[in-house]
Amino acid sequence: MIMGRMTLSARRAGRASMLAKWAGCFFVASVGIGISSCQNTDDLLAPGEVAIGRMTAVFVPDSVLTENPIDLNGEVLEREWGGSRDTELPFVQIRMSKEDGQGNPGEVKYISAKCIYSTTDIYFLFRWTDDEASIMKDALYYVGPINDGCADLIVDPANWSFENPLDPRALPDEEDRLDILFEVPEGSGPVGKEDAWQWQSTKTNPVRDMYDRLVDSASFPARGTPGYLEDGVLDPDFGFFFDPGTPTWRQNWTGDSPLPNFVYRSEDDPFVDHPNPTNCFNDFGEECRFNNGIDFYYIWRDDLRLPVDEFFFCDSLNQSVLPQGNEPRPWLFGDAISGYWYTYGSGSRSDVRGKGVFDDGIWTLEIGRKMFTEDLANDVNFRRVVREDNVDVDVYVEELSYKLRLYDNSTDEYWGSGPQTLLLGPREGGK
Repeated sequence: MIMGRMTLSARRAGRASMLAKWAGCFFVASVGIGISSCQNTDDLLAPGEVAIGRMTAVFVPDSVLTENPIDLNGEVLEREWGGSRDTELPFVQIRMSKEDGQGNPGEVKYISAKCIYSTTDIYFLFRWTDDEASIMKDALYYVGPINDGCADLIVDPANWSFENPLDPRALPDEEDRLDILFEVPEGSGPVGKEDAWQWQSTKTNPVRDMYDRLVDSASFPARGTPGYLEDGVLDPDFGFFFDPGTPTWRQNWTGDSPLPNFVYRSEDDPFVDHPNPTNCFNDFGEECRFNNGIDFYYIWRDDLRLPVDEFFFCDSLNQSVLPQGNEPRPWLFGDAISGYWYTYGSGSRSDVRGKGVFDDGIWTLEIGRKMFTEDLANDVNFRRVVREDNVDVDVYVEELSYKLRLYDNSTDEYWGSGPQTLLLGPREGGK
């Protein structure tokens, strides 16, 4: 994934390596961080021979998934989504437009999709084209003078801005987003409502976690270490609200002030200079990674019980601009810090996992969730257990309706799909 960096010079350095790799297929905007591909992607994900509007989820026994796990990492691998396991698993093309949805994006757009399920889990793969990755929603920019000593100017809100001073013509920093809205069938969750899964390129995508803490090996979780999706309910009478639990993100500013509440500090990172790095594990037993393995532009909190000081006037050295082990430097004009800080989510709000990766003008998003959750008041359940004649019987939702909403740079462009049908295919080789 193309991650946000602290300064324009650092971003340009990253772009240089991309330019070398793709040999001119990308160009760097003269100002700002915009990335655009020279590849014509307009027809790249256009409809094929598969009927539009109906997607069949292919059943894969858990024993096969154990041998060929789907790593929720935003990469399309043959062993996960076709190839030797099922060479007849084509993409379904979902039509996104003003005509069928509620957006006003201009020309029609298509999202490519696949779905696999087992007795325990269901997985979705979505791909769509985009001119650039919008991943710096509400970034906070330093616009003050250089100072490498303790000085109040560092924490003066007048020296911070929500707007990129190096690119005054740029649109406000926002994010890309995909919503999946499932109409809940009778007996499978909150009837009359929609179970809403929200993938957001800034708020949910950077965060890593184990897929199943109770079952998986911590160091080698079966589904990788994906991010989250927000999980909520769209009620026709009361609007949208999130499921019970806590989000993965927290706002990194207060009120209308662009001054960050927190910045990255090595002393706040429990995995820096660990006394025994070969035996370093986080709270959930996973191998330690600086800043939980995400870019230092972001701020990670592994344990919210540990107090962390807010940004103060002696934080005059920017520790986020250089890889760990190098000397930090003073804050410079145009340096950016994330508008959000991150931690593990909790409860039903975070039981949908997924990861999106932007590459060569295409977002690839992999999503996984349990077929059944305990939150019957908020979640659609693709399988449930009922008691019949003193025997537990698995009951599957054979068919349900869903629709997609796609946002480019938040509300800059918005596409909607018409109602789509998801069918759970035959369960051969399993229950």
